[in-house]
Amino acid sequence: MERAYFNFQADFARNWWDRASFARNWWRIEATDPFWAPPAYPAFRRALEPARNPHLARLDPIFVSLEALPRRRSENLRTQPVSAGVSLEQPVAAAIALVDPRRADRTAYLAWLKVANDAESLERLLDALREPLLARGASRLLGPTGLSPQLGSGLLQDHWADLPPLHTPYNPPYLPEIVASPLRARSSARLLQLDVPLPPPDPAGPAELLPFEPRRLAADLLPLLVSACPPWLDFASPDELEAQFILDWLSYWPLSGWLAQIDGQPVGFVLLQPDLAPRLLRAGGGRRPWWRLWLAWAKQRPVPAGRLLFGGVLPERRGQGLGRQLLHQALTVAHHHGWRSLTVGPVPTTAPAAGFLAHHQAQPHQTYGVYQADL
Repeated sequence: MERAYFNFQADFARNWWDRASFARNWWRIEATDPFWAPPAYPAFRRALEPARNPHLARLDPIFVSLEALPRRRSENLRTQPVSAGVSLEQPVAAAIALVDPRRADRTAYLAWLKVANDAESLERLLDALREPLLARGASRLLGPTGLSPQLGSGLLQDHWADLPPLHTPYNPPYLPEIVASPLRARSSARLLQLDVPLPPPDPAGPAELLPFEPRRLAADLLPLLVSACPPWLDFASPDELEAQFILDWLSYWPLSGWLAQIDGQPVGFVLLQPDLAPRLLRAGGGRRPWWRLWLAWAKQRPVPAGRLLFGGVLPERRGQGLGRQLLHQALTVAHHHGWRSLTVGPVPTTAPAAGFLAHHQAQPHQTYGVYQADL
């Protein structure tokens, strides 16, 4: 049932103490949701600090959270304010607005959106953001996104009873309906799942495959990371700063990559990780120190599923069987680790990768929608 609130108060974070308060409020909104696997708390707090995240700093972030007092519903469904002293203000919405200087179309991002089950809370949040975003030259809001749009964008639209895999957005079932009023649907993506069979014989392919250090994707192998990010909603292709943040975020957990080379030249890659979402759910993101210690142990233990986080082939090398060769390698690694499935995405429904993966028996699973609003 939708809740009701009054006495809304918007708070903008301008320093470290304010951002710590923002982080607490953001975390509390879905803390009791049994299907929300929080991010790793140390990585989450580090990502919120512009001094430690140069990619975030250049996006001129606006941290805003809303608190309000709950109303009590009477038997005739009319709402009444809760008596003073009985209830305290509660966090009801939080988000980070980002203005990417690489975009020239006056579009800002609504990142890491959290909203209680109350339509007015979202409207108040958007109202609070309107003036500061207009002052920064933005006239359109697109989201929700991650701090990098390449790290999961969109609202979950279905299959809420299934725990989303690691690095995949989650939101409660009520949120798409609440968002659909002040914003309008813009595009969608699908999470795809591959069953891991017994590894078949290696397919013939033109490339040599070898493991590589994933950090190279923010340096000499940056063109490969760019090739793995589809041109979707005019998101900027990752540059060195964004790639460093992406890898900082992913590298909190075990990360492995395989590189395809032809005549010693890199032409494609895949990036893999165990799906630790169930353990993050159990540990509450490791916000408590003892759970953080447990996660440090648990992340090295076997898990039943994995993630294919990124994979791509240079445009001039496509159509030569490299994608099939790299996918086979990913499934072989998954089999070696004992993973029964490998999830990919969310992948934009318009991206060529969606058709490629469907051709290789990837099954669509959860759907994610991206929304837009004019300021």
